Amino acid sequence: MKLSKMLNQTMGYLFQAVAFMYLMTCNFLAFAQDGDKGLDIDVDIGSDGGEAMWYANPIIWVVVALFVIVIVALSTRGKSA
Repeated sequence: MKLSKMLNQTMGYLFQAVAFMYLMTCNFLAFAQDGDKGLDIDVDIGSDGGEAMWYANPIIWVVVALFVIVIVALSTRGKSA
């Protein structure tokens, strides 16, 4: 009985040590991502002065979403589970 209790306690300490090492590794990896401060990346889509592509317009996506909803509603009308 005493050996079982001691084994459970040792496994608990081992789990805590492994969890601590895992969290510390995640912490170091997160800080390692903070690289070059002088890196400048331009992701402005419309920076060249031209018009944006048609799929960049949110109105198009609203219309497409409504169309899909209507198609799904019409295709499932009258069907029972």
